[in-house]
Amino acid sequence: MPVGSRDAQELVRVTRTAADRVREEPLGDVLFVPLIGAEGWADPPPPRA
Repeated sequence: MPVGSRDAQELVRVTRTAADRVREEPLGDVLFVPLIGAEGWADPPPPRA
């Protein structure tokens, strides 16, 4: 999963190793392009002042 802000993200693989445990494995820096248009995500609300 991409973790971080829109400007700086890291790809992390999360693997369940037991019912109550997971292993996180960093895979490198990435930058995902936001989905836009009719099939994309709605814009996030503006930050609160």
